[in-house]
Amino acid sequence: MEVAQLDSNDKVVNTFMVKRQKMIDVNTGSVTKASCQAWCEGKFGVADSKFIPVDSTTIGTPDVNDNYDSAKNMFYEDRPKSPKTDVLFSSWSLDDTTGNWNPPHMHDEHDEHMSFLWKEEETCWKSRKSSENKEGNSGNWFKWNNSTSAWEDTGSKDW
Repeated sequence: MEVAQLDSNDKVVNTFMVKRQKMIDVNTGSVTKASCQAWCEGKFGVADSKFIPVDSTTIGTPDVNDNYDSAKNMFYEDRPKSPKTDVLFSSWSLDDTTGNWNPPHMHDEHDEHMSFLWKEEETCWKSRKSSENKEGNSGNWFKWNNSTSAWEDTGSKDW
């Protein structure tokens, strides 16, 4: 069974596999957070970490640097941010059923476009035509119009 090791800020610092039978609570016959914690502390001698068993009730899959919400038993990544401007995507919402961040709207993944990027300042998707995005030939940016469900040429090569 997978176990996530958390720091004092509920950030995942490690994940590893442990045989389920090693962590079974003798009173309940199943793995509990307490039995997982006790076994891991005894095995690794790390009393300042939390150890969380990942089971069928856990939302999301833990990875190093992910966050853990104990009230929801959910692992999730930090709020996404723009790779171009480092601006946090404040318009995106965290889905409590999957642990994934979702944009306010999606876009059509039409074949002639590629490299879909979210621009938070305009709360929209942007893209370039594949044919114009090769070998340094940068064409105009296209912007997804959520009302018309179509890509529209911005007339600009500027982001």
